[in-house]
Amino acid sequence: MGNRTPDSVIERIVDLKKTKGWGRIKIHKQLTKEGISVGLRTIGDYLRNISGVRMDNESGSEISSWEEGEDGAKLSAKTKASTLKEFIEIYDIDLEKWEIERHKINQWEVGAKTEDGIETTPLFQITVWLKKKKSTVDVGVSFLELQEELKSYEPLKLKQYQYDKVGGLFEIDIFDPHIGKLCWLPETNNNYDIDIAENIFLD
Repeated sequence: MGNRTPDSVIERIVDLKKTKGWGRIKIHKQLTKEGISVGLRTIGDYLRNISGVRMDNESGSEISSWEEGEDGAKLSAKTKASTLKEFIEIYDIDLEKWEIERHKINQWEVGAKTEDGIETTPLFQITVWLKKKKSTVDVGVSFLELQEELKSYEPLKLKQYQYDKVGGLFEIDIFDPHIGKLCWLPETNNNYDIDIAENIFLD
């Protein structure tokens, strides 16, 4: 995106927030579907700048941090969710992509004065460590699928040509040019490198 996010992208972020009530994770997923590349942190920054918007999604749960690496991620949030199941639903964690490696739930209470005394409200902070699922291939299933595909396979019909007998035959030689091979004349009686291979191939 560069150093500055285009106004059209900012308008789209604001529109999704106001019309859908989505948080930055859902907005990020939607923008990705639309082919718009923008980071979660950037989305969060613009959401916080929208007047009156303090929470990150419709549930009133605020993301404290989202860290994603090549193999995993860590999501931490102050949330109204009191269980891992509720947390997964609130943040729409894709369990086809992620598996829960571990999680931690912290709970405390805040009090507010009312006419009847002090009313306490339980609050939660949940941290979840996610691990990317590795794609697995079932060889047996793949073989059966291939078997089904081969039932409708028809060999390519080649046109037969009649050639004049000229005493020879031309064949296109499919060879291995050894791109990347390196040879030194004193050791191999030949020099060979990428440039030489390219010249031989083109010749």
